[in-house]
Amino acid sequence: KEVDQKQLMLFLAAAGGGGDPSKPKPTAGWLSDIMWSRLLEVEQLGGVFTGITDNVEANLSQWQALFDEETPDEVPWPDNLHEKCTGLEMGLLLECLRPDGIVRNVQRQVREKLGEKFLEPPPLDLQQCYDDSAPNVPLIFVLTMGADPMAELMKLAVSKGMNDAVSAISLGQGQGPKAVTGIKGGT
Repeated sequence: KEVDQKQLMLFLAAAGGGGDPSKPKPTAGWLSDIMWSRLLEVEQLGGVFTGITDNVEANLSQWQALFDEETPDEVPWPDNLHEKCTGLEMGLLLECLRPDGIVRNVQRQVREKLGEKFLEPPPLDLQQCYDDSAPNVPLIFVLTMGADPMAELMKLAVSKGMNDAVSAISLGQGQGPKAVTGIKGGT
């Protein structure tokens, strides 16, 4: 077992922090009440987190420097925690102090454990999508800004001798009813 289940559950719960603090928060403008509550909750896990709130109190300026860091996961941490923590434990501390660093932390863990390919979306295989479709299972494209599969769609339609059967409807400006009619009619 590589992952501590209690740590994982707390990580998935965004490090908790919803309760009343059991210990007064030190006076530091950068340290919010929710950050302190999360640290108190993480401390209850023990292990590498034992005494974390005392460490933060005793080294406020070092922890603030970490808090102010643009990429906190890439610099040394107070008490060398960056060397003592697993990726998940670093993630928990980031959730406490710098939630904006979570995505990079998770990406690093995925890269190290599973490989780079698990971070890259697979390219669209329109032929495979077509093979999976049926008259009652149409291909419907929901696009994001800058995405335009029309050229590839028309290429597939030509290869299947169906270019005259393609009906492209851009939703917006009252096109919804036209799209519903097209879907119901199988075009």
